[in-house]
Amino acid sequence: MPDAMDPPAKTVEIEQEKNNSSDTMDPPAKTVEIEQEEKKSSSAYTTLIMMDEEHNEHVYMVRKGTPLKKLMDAYCVTQSVELNTFVFLFDGRRLRPEQTPDEAGLEDGDEIDTFQHQLGGCVCAFSM
Repeated sequence: MPDAMDPPAKTVEIEQEKNNSSDTMDPPAKTVEIEQEEKKSSSAYTTLIMMDEEHNEHVYMVRKGTPLKKLMDAYCVTQSVELNTFVFLFDGRRLRPEQTPDEAGLEDGDEIDTFQHQLGGCVCAFSM
């Protein structure tokens, strides 16, 4: 799958070739710097997929250093519920609101499962 940042890098290389033919500058180092800056800016964000109980996907793009509470709040706003009504799980581990995507081990394209809190859980019948 091609990266979303590939076309700008190709554009820079094409401009570099035009400039080399006219000998106006020596851009190979500049091209590398521009490509590295683009990679840095694209790596500042992580795309995360929130999957609800009905298998509906909600895609969010967050900064790697942002606490997950902002993501959780945004998801709850779209669902019109309070934050404490959902549990957020990644690979079976519960995510805490104060964690960042880096601290939680989340990478680009990872899926976070969302479940509503279950109250109770056991119906016991006693008969004598």
